Amino acid sequence: LLKWIEGPYVDMMKDADIFVTPLSLNRYNRCKSGTKFNEVSIAKKPGVWQRIRQYEDVIIDGKNGFLADSADKWYENVKLLIDSKEKRQEIGENAYKTVENEWNMAKHVEEYANFFKKILLT
Repeated sequence: LLKWIEGPYVDMMKDADIFVTPLSLNRYNRCKSGTKFNEVSIAKKPGVWQRIRQYEDVIIDGKNGFLADSADKWYENVKLLIDSKEKRQEIGENAYKTVENEWNMAKHVEEYANFFKKILLT
Protein backbone atom coordinates (compact mmCIF):
# COMPACT_ATOMS: atom_id res chain seq x y z
CA LEU A 1 0.00 0.00 0.00
CA LEU A 2 2.91 2.40 0.42
CA LYS A 3 3.00 2.40 -3.38
CA TRP A 4 0.19 4.97 -3.10
CA ILE A 5 2.74 7.49 -1.89
CA GLU A 6 6.11 8.24 -3.42
CA GLY A 7 9.00 10.53 -2.67
CA PRO A 8 10.25 12.26 0.48
CA TYR A 9 6.82 11.98 2.14
CA VAL A 10 7.33 8.21 2.50
CA ASP A 11 10.69 8.75 4.21
CA MET A 12 9.14 11.27 6.57
CA MET A 13 6.40 8.82 7.52
CA LYS A 14 8.89 6.02 8.13
CA ASP A 15 10.86 8.25 10.51
CA ALA A 16 7.84 9.60 12.40
CA ASP A 17 6.32 7.96 15.46
CA ILE A 18 3.17 10.08 15.69
CA PHE A 19 1.27 12.35 13.33
CA VAL A 20 -0.70 15.34 14.52
CA THR A 21 -3.08 17.25 12.30
CA PRO A 22 -4.29 20.38 14.02
CA LEU A 23 -6.34 22.55 11.68
CA SER A 24 -7.81 26.00 11.94
CA LEU A 25 -11.57 25.72 11.99
CA ASN A 26 -12.32 27.62 8.82
CA ARG A 27 -14.33 26.94 5.66
CA TYR A 28 -11.30 25.81 3.68
CA ASN A 29 -10.31 23.13 6.20
CA ARG A 30 -13.90 22.00 6.67
CA CYS A 31 -13.99 21.25 2.92
CA LYS A 32 -10.93 18.98 2.95
CA SER A 33 -11.16 15.23 2.60
CA GLY A 34 -9.85 12.57 4.97
CA THR A 35 -7.06 11.61 2.56
CA LYS A 36 -4.35 12.52 5.05
CA PHE A 37 -5.71 9.85 7.42
CA ASN A 38 -5.40 7.27 4.63
CA GLU A 39 -1.83 8.30 3.80
CA VAL A 40 -0.67 8.16 7.41
CA SER A 41 -2.57 4.98 8.20
CA ILE A 42 -1.14 2.92 5.36
CA ALA A 43 2.22 3.50 7.01
CA LYS A 44 0.74 2.11 10.28
CA LYS A 45 1.36 5.37 12.08
CA PRO A 46 -0.94 6.62 14.86
CA GLY A 47 -2.38 10.09 14.70
CA VAL A 48 -4.15 12.78 16.62
CA TRP A 49 -6.58 14.55 14.34
CA GLN A 50 -8.61 17.73 14.47
CA ARG A 51 -12.19 16.91 15.39
CA ILE A 52 -13.86 17.81 12.10
CA ARG A 53 -16.36 15.87 10.01
CA GLN A 54 -13.79 14.39 7.62
CA TYR A 55 -11.92 12.66 10.41
CA GLU A 56 -14.99 11.92 12.52
CA ASP A 57 -16.34 9.94 9.55
CA VAL A 58 -13.45 7.47 9.64
CA ILE A 59 -11.81 7.63 13.08
CA ILE A 60 -13.15 5.75 16.05
CA ASP A 61 -11.68 7.88 18.82
CA GLY A 62 -9.18 5.85 20.84
CA LYS A 63 -9.28 2.85 18.49
CA ASN A 64 -7.77 3.84 15.13
CA GLY A 65 -6.75 7.39 16.02
CA PHE A 66 -7.58 10.20 18.38
CA LEU A 67 -9.80 13.22 17.81
CA ALA A 68 -9.04 16.48 19.57
CA ASP A 69 -10.94 19.73 19.82
CA SER A 70 -9.30 21.41 22.80
CA ALA A 71 -5.80 22.05 24.09
CA ASP A 72 -6.42 19.54 26.89
CA LYS A 73 -7.46 16.78 24.45
CA TRP A 74 -4.49 17.47 22.18
CA TYR A 75 -2.13 17.27 25.15
CA GLU A 76 -3.76 14.16 26.62
CA ASN A 77 -3.75 12.24 23.33
CA VAL A 78 -0.25 13.19 22.21
CA LYS A 79 1.14 12.44 25.68
CA LEU A 80 -0.52 9.01 25.68
CA LEU A 81 1.10 8.17 22.34
CA ILE A 82 4.49 9.50 23.42
CA ASP A 83 4.39 7.54 26.67
CA SER A 84 3.21 4.21 25.27
CA LYS A 85 4.93 2.42 22.41
CA GLU A 86 2.30 -0.31 22.70
CA LYS A 87 -0.53 2.22 22.24
CA ARG A 88 1.27 3.73 19.22
CA GLN A 89 1.54 0.29 17.64
CA GLU A 90 -2.07 -0.62 18.48
CA ILE A 91 -3.51 2.61 17.08
CA GLY A 92 -1.26 2.46 14.00
CA GLU A 93 -2.25 -1.13 13.28
CA ASN A 94 -5.96 -0.39 13.75
CA ALA A 95 -5.69 2.65 11.47
CA TYR A 96 -4.00 0.50 8.82
CA LYS A 97 -6.78 -2.10 9.08
CA THR A 98 -9.39 0.64 8.70
CA VAL A 99 -7.85 1.84 5.46
CA GLU A 100 -7.19 -1.67 4.18
CA ASN A 101 -10.72 -2.88 4.89
CA GLU A 102 -12.76 0.23 4.12
CA TRP A 103 -10.77 2.25 1.57
CA ASN A 104 -8.83 -0.31 -0.49
CA MET A 105 -10.41 0.00 -3.94
CA ALA A 106 -9.50 -3.57 -4.85
CA LYS A 107 -11.81 -4.81 -2.09
CA HIS A 108 -14.66 -2.61 -3.30
CA VAL A 109 -14.47 -3.01 -7.07
CA GLU A 110 -18.03 -4.27 -7.35
CA GLU A 111 -19.37 -1.32 -5.35
CA TYR A 112 -17.50 1.14 -7.58
CA ALA A 113 -18.65 -0.65 -10.73
CA ASN A 114 -22.28 -0.57 -9.58
CA PHE A 115 -21.96 3.12 -8.71
CA PHE A 116 -20.69 3.99 -12.19
CA LYS A 117 -23.27 1.75 -13.88
CA LYS A 118 -26.01 3.54 -11.98
CA ILE A 119 -24.68 6.94 -13.05
CA LEU A 120 -24.21 5.95 -16.67
CA LEU A 121 -27.63 4.30 -16.95
CA THR A 122 -29.52 7.16 -15.32
